[in-house]
Amino acid sequence: MDTVEGLRAASSIATSGIDTIVIFMNDAVSSLTKKHKPEGINMTSIHGSIKAPVGARLAFHTLSLKERGLTENDLLDDLELELVNDDHPAKLLTEVDIVFAM
Repeated sequence: MDTVEGLRAASSIATSGIDTIVIFMNDAVSSLTKKHKPEGINMTSIHGSIKAPVGARLAFHTLSLKERGLTENDLLDDLELELVNDDHPAKLLTEVDIVFAM
């Protein structure tokens, strides 16, 4: 499943009144960057639909960003993103009722 489809799913879940957080981890953090061009590999860019998950919180895994040689300055400017440090994803998983992994 690509990132755009994941955001659509998250949006549907959030609009149903379910507390939703989307955490961009591993290679998915690159989809949040200003220079991301997924069209080159026949994927859809999330830049036009990133704000679609109404009611969903958006976050990125700081270690995943760092491991790819990226910084917060590389991320899209117009997003409200939460930072998730290395131990925080596991903590978040213990606080939720359902996990939807892509």
